Amino acid sequence: MRTALGEAAFGLAWADGRTLPTEEAAALALEDADAVRHGQWARVGRRLLAWTPAI
Repeated sequence: MRTALGEAAFGLAWADGRTLPTEEAAALALEDADAVRHGQWARVGRRLLAWTPAI
């Protein structure tokens, strides 16, 4: 299952030169989808910020 948030996290990691194995990226996407379903937006936001390259 693909989610926009999971895709964004994977895209940020790829853009920063940190690639994730396909299985790990899929697991993160599922975790993000579950967090969003339960209203845990902060958890997803923290993950995206962790992968955002420093400016």
